[in-house]
Order: sequence, then C-alpha cells, then structure tokens
Amino acid sequence: MTLRFVGIDPNTGGGGSPTVWVEEESADLIVQGAEAEALLKAMVGVTE
Repeated sequence: MTLRFVGIDPNTGGGGSPTVWVEEESADLIVQGAEAEALLKAMVGVTE
C-alpha cells in the first residue's frame, strides 16, 4: 500500500490538524487527525 500526501488543513493553528492522504492503487482517501460526524460514521458502517 503506497500513500501519497495530499494536504493539511491550514486553518487548524496547531497539532492534530486533519491531514489527507490518497492510496495510490485504489484511490481511497485517508483522513488522519479528524473524527467523522455520527451521520458519516453510520453511512460508512453500512458499506463495511
């Protein structure tokens, strides 16, 4: 699995800011440092 750095939220002003990566083969996005809202978590849970 190869991840490519996409970007970081410039408006966070400190540690723990969301960082986005893309998995090269599947084009899946990985968001590090942010917690999804309950609705998004529920939607993702249906696809697993």
